[in-house]
Amino acid sequence: MDEIADDNSYKPHARNEARGLVTALEKLETGFMIVLRRRVLNRFVENSARLPASDQDILTVADIYASLIGFIETLRNNYDMEAQAKELTSIDNYTEEAKRVPKRNLQYDEGSSEPEQVRFVT
Repeated sequence: MDEIADDNSYKPHARNEARGLVTALEKLETGFMIVLRRRVLNRFVENSARLPASDQDILTVADIYASLIGFIETLRNNYDMEAQAKELTSIDNYTEEAKRVPKRNLQYDEGSSEPEQVRFVT
């Protein structure tokens, strides 16, 4: 993606989109979603492959669905996915933690919260 973003032979729209994708991939949130989706989708694919078998009865299907529900519930308290996302992205902080706190501009008739220093010239 970095190569596409820097290559002038591509259209500006494609370069800009590649630059945006690189920026999105460099976030811990994106790494976490990749780890989570990979784990969930792999589990659902495994169970989906078992469902169309001709020898399945309704109890087996109910057990498969119950196991999926239990799997999703255990993911809520699974904190090793965050560690895997940090390893994948090499980033330790979420975007919100890294943002600076914006400072509001004061109007001319507002006073600041800090006392002003008055300096007299003699």
